[in-house]
Amino acid sequence: MDWIKTTYYVLDTLLCTKTEELVKSTNIMINNIKSIDYTPILTKIFMVYVDTQVKTTKIYNYLYNNYDFVKTTIDNVSYTIEYVKTKYNKVRIEPFEKQWVCISMLLDNNKDMFFGNKDIYLENYQYIKPHKTPDVSETDYYNECLSYFSKTALSVANCDSNVIEIMITMKVNNNLFNKSFRKNTTINENEKLYNNKISKALFLSIEYTHPQMKNKISIELPKNMYFINNNILSSLFIKRYLEYQYEPYIFDDKYVIDLMDNDVNMFSINYTEYIILSENTYQVIKNE
Repeated sequence: MDWIKTTYYVLDTLLCTKTEELVKSTNIMINNIKSIDYTPILTKIFMVYVDTQVKTTKIYNYLYNNYDFVKTTIDNVSYTIEYVKTKYNKVRIEPFEKQWVCISMLLDNNKDMFFGNKDIYLENYQYIKPHKTPDVSETDYYNECLSYFSKTALSVANCDSNVIEIMITMKVNNNLFNKSFRKNTTINENEKLYNNKISKALFLSIEYTHPQMKNKISIELPKNMYFINNNILSSLFIKRYLEYQYEPYIFDDKYVIDLMDNDVNMFSINYTEYIILSENTYQVIKNE
Protein backbone atom coordinates (compact mmCIF):
# COMPACT_ATOMS: atom_id res chain seq x y z
CA MET A 1 0.00 0.00 0.00
CA ASP A 2 2.95 2.37 -0.63
CA TRP A 3 0.84 4.42 -2.98
CA ILE A 4 -1.56 5.18 -0.12
CA LYS A 5 1.28 6.39 2.07
CA THR A 6 2.70 8.49 -0.76
CA THR A 7 -0.71 10.01 -1.45
CA TYR A 8 -1.27 10.95 2.18
CA TYR A 9 2.22 12.36 2.55
CA VAL A 10 1.50 14.67 -0.37
CA LEU A 11 -1.76 15.68 1.29
CA ASP A 12 0.08 16.19 4.57
CA THR A 13 2.52 18.54 2.87
CA LEU A 14 -0.24 20.47 1.13
CA LEU A 15 -2.76 20.56 4.00
CA CYS A 16 -0.40 20.36 6.98
CA THR A 17 -2.22 17.37 8.51
CA LYS A 18 -1.00 14.20 10.20
CA THR A 19 -1.00 11.26 7.80
CA GLU A 20 -0.10 8.39 10.11
CA GLU A 21 -3.62 7.97 11.52
CA LEU A 22 -5.16 8.34 8.07
CA VAL A 23 -2.88 5.68 6.61
CA LYS A 24 -3.55 3.34 9.50
CA SER A 25 -7.34 3.70 9.38
CA THR A 26 -7.37 3.34 5.59
CA ASN A 27 -5.35 0.12 5.73
CA ILE A 28 -7.72 -1.28 8.37
CA MET A 29 -10.71 -0.43 6.16
CA ILE A 30 -9.12 -2.09 3.09
CA ASN A 31 -8.27 -5.25 5.04
CA ASN A 32 -11.83 -5.44 6.39
CA ILE A 33 -13.23 -5.11 2.86
CA LYS A 34 -10.91 -7.87 1.63
CA SER A 35 -12.01 -10.19 4.44
CA ILE A 36 -15.69 -9.99 3.54
CA ASP A 37 -17.12 -13.20 2.02
CA TYR A 38 -19.23 -12.06 -0.94
CA THR A 39 -20.55 -15.52 -1.85
CA PRO A 40 -23.71 -15.32 0.35
CA ILE A 41 -24.40 -11.81 -0.92
CA LEU A 42 -24.03 -12.78 -4.58
CA THR A 43 -26.10 -15.92 -4.02
CA LYS A 44 -28.85 -13.88 -2.43
CA ILE A 45 -28.81 -11.37 -5.31
CA PHE A 46 -29.02 -14.24 -7.81
CA MET A 47 -31.92 -15.87 -5.95
CA VAL A 48 -33.78 -12.57 -5.83
CA TYR A 49 -33.23 -12.21 -9.59
CA VAL A 50 -34.52 -15.74 -10.27
CA ASP A 51 -37.53 -15.21 -8.03
CA THR A 52 -38.33 -11.92 -9.76
CA GLN A 53 -38.04 -13.59 -13.17
CA VAL A 54 -40.36 -16.44 -12.15
CA LYS A 55 -42.97 -14.06 -10.74
CA THR A 56 -42.75 -11.81 -13.81
CA THR A 57 -43.20 -14.81 -16.13
CA LYS A 58 -46.20 -16.03 -14.14
CA ILE A 59 -47.82 -12.61 -14.27
CA TYR A 60 -47.09 -12.32 -18.00
CA ASN A 61 -48.54 -15.77 -18.75
CA TYR A 62 -51.63 -15.08 -16.65
CA LEU A 63 -52.34 -11.76 -18.35
CA TYR A 64 -51.57 -13.16 -21.82
CA ASN A 65 -53.79 -16.23 -21.41
CA ASN A 66 -56.70 -14.57 -19.61
CA TYR A 67 -57.06 -11.14 -21.21
CA ASP A 68 -57.71 -10.94 -24.93
CA PHE A 69 -56.66 -7.30 -25.06
CA VAL A 70 -53.24 -8.11 -23.63
CA LYS A 71 -52.80 -11.14 -25.93
CA THR A 72 -53.86 -9.18 -29.02
CA THR A 73 -51.60 -6.26 -28.17
CA ILE A 74 -48.54 -8.44 -27.50
CA ASP A 75 -49.12 -10.53 -30.64
CA ASN A 76 -49.54 -7.45 -32.83
CA VAL A 77 -46.45 -5.74 -31.45
CA SER A 78 -44.35 -8.91 -31.79
CA TYR A 79 -45.49 -9.46 -35.37
CA THR A 80 -44.85 -5.82 -36.28
CA ILE A 81 -41.29 -6.03 -34.96
CA GLU A 82 -40.69 -9.27 -36.87
CA TYR A 83 -42.27 -7.79 -40.01
CA VAL A 84 -39.93 -4.79 -39.94
CA LYS A 85 -36.99 -7.12 -39.33
CA THR A 86 -37.87 -9.30 -42.34
CA LYS A 87 -38.34 -6.32 -44.64
CA TYR A 88 -34.97 -4.90 -43.62
CA ASN A 89 -33.28 -8.26 -44.27
CA LYS A 90 -35.30 -8.88 -47.47
CA VAL A 91 -36.78 -12.21 -46.40
CA ARG A 92 -40.39 -13.37 -46.42
CA ILE A 93 -42.82 -13.60 -43.50
CA GLU A 94 -46.05 -15.55 -43.19
CA PRO A 95 -49.29 -13.60 -42.63
CA PHE A 96 -50.44 -12.65 -39.17
CA GLU A 97 -53.84 -14.27 -39.81
CA LYS A 98 -54.40 -17.68 -38.23
CA GLN A 99 -56.08 -19.44 -41.16
CA TRP A 100 -54.69 -19.29 -44.70
CA VAL A 101 -53.59 -21.27 -47.70
CA CYS A 102 -50.26 -20.61 -49.43
CA ILE A 103 -49.95 -21.71 -53.06
CA SER A 104 -46.25 -21.86 -53.99
CA MET A 105 -44.65 -22.84 -57.26
CA LEU A 106 -41.18 -23.76 -58.48
CA LEU A 107 -40.57 -23.12 -62.19
CA ASP A 108 -37.67 -23.95 -64.47
CA ASN A 109 -35.98 -20.75 -65.67
CA ASN A 110 -34.60 -20.36 -69.20
CA LYS A 111 -30.97 -19.37 -68.54
CA ASP A 112 -30.33 -18.83 -72.26
CA MET A 113 -32.83 -15.99 -72.34
CA PHE A 114 -32.98 -14.58 -68.81
CA PHE A 115 -30.65 -13.64 -65.97
CA GLY A 116 -31.39 -14.94 -62.50
CA ASN A 117 -31.58 -18.24 -60.66
CA LYS A 118 -31.94 -21.64 -62.25
CA ASP A 119 -35.34 -21.97 -60.60
CA ILE A 120 -38.11 -19.36 -60.19
CA TYR A 121 -40.05 -19.25 -56.91
CA LEU A 122 -43.60 -17.84 -56.81
CA GLU A 123 -46.19 -17.80 -54.04
CA ASN A 124 -49.64 -16.44 -53.21
CA TYR A 125 -51.75 -16.42 -50.04
CA GLN A 126 -55.51 -16.93 -49.75
CA TYR A 127 -57.37 -16.53 -46.46
CA ILE A 128 -59.85 -19.15 -45.23
CA LYS A 129 -63.29 -17.99 -44.14
CA PRO A 130 -64.45 -19.29 -40.73
CA HIS A 131 -66.37 -22.54 -40.69
CA LYS A 132 -70.05 -21.64 -40.20
CA THR A 133 -71.96 -24.33 -42.11
CA PRO A 134 -73.76 -26.63 -39.61
CA ASP A 135 -74.44 -29.42 -42.15
CA VAL A 136 -70.73 -29.73 -42.99
CA SER A 137 -68.29 -30.81 -40.27
CA GLU A 138 -65.23 -28.72 -39.58
CA THR A 139 -62.97 -31.55 -40.79
CA ASP A 140 -64.89 -31.86 -44.08
CA TYR A 141 -64.84 -28.09 -44.52
CA TYR A 142 -61.06 -27.86 -44.26
CA ASN A 143 -60.68 -30.95 -46.42
CA GLU A 144 -62.67 -29.14 -49.13
CA CYS A 145 -60.40 -26.09 -48.79
CA LEU A 146 -57.28 -28.23 -49.22
CA SER A 147 -58.81 -30.31 -52.03
CA TYR A 148 -59.86 -27.24 -53.99
CA PHE A 149 -56.33 -25.92 -54.42
CA SER A 150 -54.77 -29.39 -54.61
CA LYS A 151 -56.78 -30.32 -57.69
CA THR A 152 -55.89 -26.99 -59.29
CA ALA A 153 -52.21 -27.49 -58.45
CA LEU A 154 -52.16 -30.98 -59.98
CA SER A 155 -53.86 -29.70 -63.13
CA VAL A 156 -51.31 -26.92 -63.59
CA ALA A 157 -48.39 -29.28 -62.86
CA ASN A 158 -49.54 -31.62 -65.63
CA CYS A 159 -50.14 -28.99 -68.29
CA ASP A 160 -46.86 -27.04 -68.32
CA SER A 161 -43.41 -28.57 -68.73
CA ASN A 162 -41.77 -25.59 -66.99
CA VAL A 163 -43.51 -26.43 -63.70
CA ILE A 164 -41.15 -28.37 -61.42
CA GLU A 165 -43.43 -28.55 -58.40
CA ILE A 166 -46.50 -26.90 -56.90
CA MET A 167 -47.15 -26.98 -53.16
CA ILE A 168 -50.22 -26.23 -51.04
CA THR A 169 -49.52 -25.19 -47.45
CA MET A 170 -52.56 -24.67 -45.26
CA LYS A 171 -52.63 -23.23 -41.75
CA VAL A 172 -55.65 -24.03 -39.58
CA ASN A 173 -55.79 -23.17 -35.89
CA ASN A 174 -52.00 -22.91 -35.80
CA ASN A 175 -51.55 -26.36 -37.42
CA LEU A 176 -49.78 -26.73 -40.78
CA PHE A 177 -50.75 -29.14 -43.57
CA ASN A 178 -48.60 -29.58 -46.64
CA LYS A 179 -49.13 -31.25 -50.04
CA SER A 180 -46.70 -31.35 -52.99
CA PHE A 181 -47.62 -31.98 -56.63
CA ARG A 182 -45.57 -32.86 -59.69
CA LYS A 183 -46.50 -34.35 -63.05
CA ASN A 184 -46.43 -37.89 -61.68
CA THR A 185 -48.55 -37.10 -58.60
CA THR A 186 -51.96 -38.74 -58.33
CA ILE A 187 -54.94 -37.93 -56.10
CA ASN A 188 -57.37 -40.52 -54.82
CA GLU A 189 -60.80 -38.92 -55.14
CA ASN A 190 -62.02 -40.76 -52.04
CA GLU A 191 -59.00 -39.88 -49.91
CA LYS A 192 -59.31 -37.06 -47.40
CA LEU A 193 -56.30 -34.79 -47.92
CA TYR A 194 -56.90 -32.98 -44.63
CA ASN A 195 -55.72 -35.28 -41.84
CA ASN A 196 -55.40 -33.71 -38.43
CA LYS A 197 -53.97 -36.80 -36.73
CA ILE A 198 -50.47 -36.37 -35.36
CA SER A 199 -47.69 -38.61 -36.68
CA LYS A 200 -45.32 -40.30 -34.25
CA ALA A 201 -42.44 -39.67 -36.66
CA LEU A 202 -40.02 -36.97 -35.56
CA PHE A 203 -36.70 -35.60 -36.79
CA LEU A 204 -34.14 -34.54 -34.21
CA SER A 205 -31.87 -32.84 -36.73
CA ILE A 206 -32.34 -31.52 -40.29
CA GLU A 207 -29.51 -29.65 -42.04
CA TYR A 208 -29.32 -28.06 -45.47
CA THR A 209 -25.92 -28.43 -47.14
CA HIS A 210 -24.58 -27.32 -50.49
CA PRO A 211 -21.11 -27.89 -52.01
CA GLN A 212 -20.71 -24.13 -52.61
CA MET A 213 -21.73 -23.15 -49.06
CA LYS A 214 -19.28 -23.13 -46.15
CA ASN A 215 -21.97 -23.26 -43.47
CA LYS A 216 -24.92 -25.58 -43.03
CA ILE A 217 -28.43 -24.24 -42.40
CA SER A 218 -30.41 -25.90 -39.64
CA ILE A 219 -34.03 -26.53 -40.62
CA GLU A 220 -36.40 -26.35 -37.68
CA LEU A 221 -39.70 -28.05 -38.49
CA PRO A 222 -42.45 -26.81 -36.16
CA LYS A 223 -44.15 -29.52 -34.11
CA ASN A 224 -47.48 -28.39 -35.54
CA MET A 225 -46.42 -29.80 -38.93
CA TYR A 226 -46.00 -33.45 -37.94
CA PHE A 227 -49.37 -34.66 -39.23
CA ILE A 228 -50.15 -37.90 -41.03
CA ASN A 229 -49.85 -37.65 -44.85
CA ASN A 230 -47.98 -34.35 -44.76
CA ASN A 231 -45.38 -34.01 -47.54
CA ILE A 232 -42.18 -32.43 -46.26
CA LEU A 233 -38.65 -31.60 -47.44
CA SER A 234 -39.35 -31.66 -51.18
CA SER A 235 -37.32 -29.27 -53.34
CA LEU A 236 -40.09 -26.65 -53.23
CA PHE A 237 -40.57 -27.19 -49.49
CA ILE A 238 -36.85 -26.51 -48.99
CA LYS A 239 -36.91 -23.44 -51.25
CA ARG A 240 -39.89 -21.99 -49.41
CA TYR A 241 -38.21 -22.61 -46.05
CA LEU A 242 -35.03 -20.86 -47.18
CA GLU A 243 -37.04 -17.85 -48.34
CA TYR A 244 -38.34 -17.35 -44.80
CA GLN A 245 -35.05 -17.52 -42.86
CA TYR A 246 -32.13 -15.11 -42.50
CA GLU A 247 -29.05 -17.12 -43.48
CA PRO A 248 -27.58 -16.59 -46.99
CA TYR A 249 -27.96 -19.65 -49.17
CA ILE A 250 -27.43 -21.20 -52.59
CA PHE A 251 -30.31 -23.26 -53.98
CA ASP A 252 -30.12 -25.63 -56.96
CA ASP A 253 -30.29 -29.37 -57.66
CA LYS A 254 -26.92 -30.01 -55.93
CA TYR A 255 -28.11 -29.53 -52.34
CA VAL A 256 -28.27 -32.37 -49.78
CA ILE A 257 -30.44 -32.63 -46.66
CA ASP A 258 -28.86 -34.51 -43.73
CA LEU A 259 -31.37 -35.93 -41.25
CA MET A 260 -31.47 -37.74 -37.93
CA ASP A 261 -34.79 -39.22 -36.77
CA ASN A 262 -36.03 -39.95 -33.26
CA ASP A 263 -34.51 -43.46 -33.42
CA VAL A 264 -31.11 -41.85 -34.14
CA ASN A 265 -31.09 -43.14 -37.71
CA MET A 266 -28.99 -40.86 -39.91
CA PHE A 267 -29.53 -40.51 -43.66
CA SER A 268 -29.63 -37.96 -46.48
CA ILE A 269 -32.05 -36.96 -49.22
CA ASN A 270 -31.43 -34.82 -52.30
CA TYR A 271 -33.25 -32.58 -54.78
CA THR A 272 -35.20 -35.49 -56.28
CA GLU A 273 -36.58 -36.84 -52.98
CA TYR A 274 -39.06 -35.89 -50.28
CA ILE A 275 -40.71 -37.43 -47.22
CA ILE A 276 -44.30 -38.46 -46.45
CA LEU A 277 -45.26 -38.77 -42.78
CA SER A 278 -47.38 -41.75 -41.72
CA GLU A 279 -48.93 -42.71 -38.41
CA ASN A 280 -45.87 -44.32 -36.85
CA THR A 281 -43.02 -43.57 -39.23
CA TYR A 282 -42.11 -41.88 -42.52
CA GLN A 283 -41.28 -42.82 -46.09
CA VAL A 284 -38.68 -41.34 -48.45
CA ILE A 285 -40.22 -40.87 -51.91
CA LYS A 286 -38.17 -40.41 -55.07
CA ASN A 287 -39.64 -38.31 -57.88
CA GLU A 288 -39.82 -40.26 -61.11
